[in-house]
Amino acid sequence: MTTTSSFDAYKSELLSTMEQIKSKLQSKNSVDEVDEMLKQGEDLMKQMGLEARGMDDAVVKRDLLSKVRDEMCVMHRPT
Repeated sequence: MTTTSSFDAYKSELLSTMEQIKSKLQSKNSVDEVDEMLKQGEDLMKQMGLEARGMDDAVVKRDLLSKVRDEMCVMHRPT
């Protein structure tokens, strides 16, 4: 799997995790479950950052790091 493929896989998993978090919050599930999912999302963002920083192509690296920052803003934005 290439680095960009790894990045895309992490992003896909992150988006799925964020949707699950929204669903859990709407259904009033336990705070512990949501907290664990938030930690999982943060771990995925860290992995995405590592993948992005590992890119040799500066343009691709900048683009991927920008996407990581965008996802961080979305994840930490109040719902």
